[in-house]
Amino acid sequence: MTSRIIGSIYIGAVMGLLASLAAAQPGVPGVMRTAWGDPDLQGAWNHGTITPLERPAEHAGRERLTDEEVAALNRASETRATSGRRSSLTAQQDVSLAYNQFWWDRGISTGRTSLLTDPSDGRLPLRTTQAEALADTPEGQRVRLARRGNAPAHGPEDMDLGDRCLVYRPVPITSSGYNNHVHILQSPGYVVIFQEQIHDVRVIPVVDRPQLPEHVRQWLGVSRGRWEGETLVVETDNFYHQADYLGSSIGRHVVERLTRVADDAIHYEFTVDDPSVWVRPWTGMVPWRPADGPLFEYACHEGNYGMTNLLTSSRAVEREAVLAGQGAEALRDDAPTVADADDERSVLDGVYTASQSSRGAREFSRRCSSCHSSAEFSGGRFRIRWVGETVGDLFVTVSTLMPEANPGSLSQEAYASLVAYLLDLNGYPTGDGQLPSDLVVLSGLEIVANSR
Repeated sequence: MTSRIIGSIYIGAVMGLLASLAAAQPGVPGVMRTAWGDPDLQGAWNHGTITPLERPAEHAGRERLTDEEVAALNRASETRATSGRRSSLTAQQDVSLAYNQFWWDRGISTGRTSLLTDPSDGRLPLRTTQAEALADTPEGQRVRLARRGNAPAHGPEDMDLGDRCLVYRPVPITSSGYNNHVHILQSPGYVVIFQEQIHDVRVIPVVDRPQLPEHVRQWLGVSRGRWEGETLVVETDNFYHQADYLGSSIGRHVVERLTRVADDAIHYEFTVDDPSVWVRPWTGMVPWRPADGPLFEYACHEGNYGMTNLLTSSRAVEREAVLAGQGAEALRDDAPTVADADDERSVLDGVYTASQSSRGAREFSRRCSSCHSSAEFSGGRFRIRWVGETVGDLFVTVSTLMPEANPGSLSQEAYASLVAYLLDLNGYPTGDGQLPSDLVVLSGLEIVANSR
């Protein structure tokens, strides 16, 4: 959900300075140019559209819609989440629709039946045998189900980059339900494309600059631009391995072409070439129009409570499956000395062993100390955050957020040892039995104040 809190003041200030330098310059008649003579693409632009990437089956063989069809699609988009329409939806449909109409800004139909212009049938090319085989592996199927919410996620890496608040607008730039905006700025030798969702700035040199080595990879790739007449051509490679687009590989090569065809229009064309995934390149086009008003902050951040809740629910689903298949006792074999959750016990009752704490200290030193200090988990900070909660709450937090570079990557026993170490840090007594990784048991252990 967006949080419309603060305008992009720094963008506006720079934009105002650069706009004051822009004026009609000698060149192609009618083309606005910067003070240094480049075609002027600057401004806030809206690329939102309800035209699908691929041509729907019902429009096979048709490149364009009729005016009546366009008007009907636009009306449907403008009312899809109104209270009147929601009254006819099922509960599941209502939840899936999420926000009310005010928050949706999906854009309008371009009049075409697909954004794809090549292949001419408006459909993506066939995927390669290699790509299909990779998608059909057990791991590929598991990740696909996790991203649809139909299977537990092992960790944040299973989820889309948007779910992780890392990248929402890939390359090429595509539209979604809202925030379909970019802000373009220019200076001599550079074009900047700013995407507020999620705080991405592409700084594109349009002068000769060497390409970065292949091992230097970024979420939005490495872009190099050039002017071909009035068109900005941007070529992008070196995508990070997790930054896939429609299942692309790290070998994805994207060519974008931006042409200001009128004061209020940019023609944005893109070509994607990834020989290991698609049997041929493919091309699409989206018309951009001026955005209304300034851009506001999109307050998404990595590690937010949405991801914590998603991973917590994944662990709950896994636990329910184990309980259903083996019974509760199967989960308690690793800690026979810890009482059932029904017993009122606390961390003052000696719920971990000294050797387990030592293993946790080693794990903390190896896995966590590069990002955290033990002081973050002891003393007043620990008491304020955790007194009144349960050991189960602490275990879930540690196991879903640590280590920071790869959350959820340790074994359940290792996370139990880490929790034991944190309890030891705060002076809670050791006991004769190890702290288990069983959430049923851990949720029955209250974290109470310690005299230390």
